[in-house]
Amino acid sequence: MSKLRLGKVNKVTSLLIALLFGLGLTSITLFLLVIQTRAVDNASTVLYVALDGDDARDCRSTTDRCRTIQGAIDLAVEGDIIKVASGTYTDSATATLGYLLSITKTITLRGGYEIDFAEPPVPSTHLTTLDAQGLGRVLVIGNAGPTIEGFIITGGNGDFSGGGIKVENGSPVIKNNTIIGNNAAGDGGAIFVNRGTVHILNNQITNNTATWSAGLRLINDVNATVTGNIINDNEAAIAGGGIDLDCCGGPASLIAQNLISGNSAGSYGGGLIVNTANALVANNILAHNQATEGDNIWLEGFASLPMSVTLLHNTLVGGLADDQAIWVEDLVDARIINNLLVGHSSGITITAPASSTVIIDHNLFWNISDPIMGSNPLLADPLLDAGFHLLLGSPAINAAIPSDIAIDIDGQIRPMGAAPDLGADEFGLLTYLPVVIK
Repeated sequence: MSKLRLGKVNKVTSLLIALLFGLGLTSITLFLLVIQTRAVDNASTVLYVALDGDDARDCRSTTDRCRTIQGAIDLAVEGDIIKVASGTYTDSATATLGYLLSITKTITLRGGYEIDFAEPPVPSTHLTTLDAQGLGRVLVIGNAGPTIEGFIITGGNGDFSGGGIKVENGSPVIKNNTIIGNNAAGDGGAIFVNRGTVHILNNQITNNTATWSAGLRLINDVNATVTGNIINDNEAAIAGGGIDLDCCGGPASLIAQNLISGNSAGSYGGGLIVNTANALVANNILAHNQATEGDNIWLEGFASLPMSVTLLHNTLVGGLADDQAIWVEDLVDARIINNLLVGHSSGITITAPASSTVIIDHNLFWNISDPIMGSNPLLADPLLDAGFHLLLGSPAINAAIPSDIAIDIDGQIRPMGAAPDLGADEFGLLTYLPVVIK
């Protein structure tokens, strides 16, 4: 019997609440943050876009709508909301422009509507596609904090950085999108972010390609929150199949509650790279990613760029005979605690023990021929189901040490028993209450 799984919106909300309280913010502060966000939405002007519209109009009613999204963006002012009806939009992509859409305003761009713009939008049914047709990037964001949600983002082709979305010094929220079939000649096949603050939430990022960093490339002191995403089947020719967080110290990014699977890199870092950056990596499942070094996770520091990373409550699953779960290079400061490592030829590889400080404590190793186990290892079959969640009777249940992680990958509370569980999943049984009818 399996426990009830919460939806992704609840997952991210729960994680945000846990982090806010962990930082010492009060419930009043959180309440004010929510009220402030809602007030901005209520005060916003709404613009409408549909394929049967006309850019000569002002776009501010459902019957007086624009035809192109860029036309609505050009009319919008700070804080406006642009609602886009279902269809495939290719309006501005040319080899000259190098992009389909450009946003330099803090606005909301939201897809998934029917032609009458009835609320709420349903992106899974009313497919709203931004297709650059291989003529350039899909979306370029600069010096602004827009929210992008409810789209299929495809056909992007970056001449160097960023195939699907390129962000320069921005603070966007990118959520609830499908980012598929984009390419970058350099780095960041799906998303490239250079500096700024970015929230990448609840997206499916799949089948993107690049020379480096086929999924996400987050570089140069980016303050990133990457939660609740499915990042799968992306392919980098050299390094960084899934996520690449790179350079140069800076604030600690949060990478949490993601499923990172089936990504590949020709050289190193099939699933996740953390390189001269600071990060908390928690409650993720990394499964069947492939690379020559560090199939699931690859870590590296540099003398003048100190890095610190905590790997906490992750589930790492290998598949090939020579898989490595975690590869640690020079000058790494890492804590590897409360994780599951299953089905790798080597669990944790430390290439430079003299220069790196790696604390390894309370991890489970199974079907690994050459593990560096650290302190308090558990060698046992964790009993995972097909979705890499714990089954009843798993030795990982109640086997972790307490941490600041108050939820699991599904937004369920930790701990549910006497102690937290190892890995990304916190096991719990459904409780059925009797229904009394008078």
